[in-house]
Amino acid sequence: MGKHAQAVRMHRSTLDDRTRIPSSAEHPDTLASRHNLALALTSAGEQSQAINLLRRTIDDRVRILSDEHPHTLSTRNALETALASATNGHRAVGGTGGGAGTSPPVAGRVDDAGGRLGRPSLADANPAP
Repeated sequence: MGKHAQAVRMHRSTLDDRTRIPSSAEHPDTLASRHNLALALTSAGEQSQAINLLRRTIDDRVRILSDEHPHTLSTRNALETALASATNGHRAVGGTGGGAGTSPPVAGRVDDAGGRLGRPSLADANPAP
């Protein structure tokens, strides 16, 4: 789990750097950093923290980008996956989704940068601006 913990630390540091500038809290890049931190938290087994962060990020992305924006949909997908993971791991967290009928995480989900989660891609080597 050392690599997951390292990834969480790095994503937290990036998010902290982005939010130091007062006007950047709602910038799309800051929202992307929150999304990425939540993915790292999910991978590290910290579903509760990830779910809370993803819910906040969805609310902000809907307000700033729109309900149908691809990044909003990506974050919604990540929340559904985190909820399913929490439920499947018997660490259920209150809220919608994650109950009966929820699919387990699927290999090849699309991440925020358009790359495939769980598989290296060009998006991993060349992150989106």
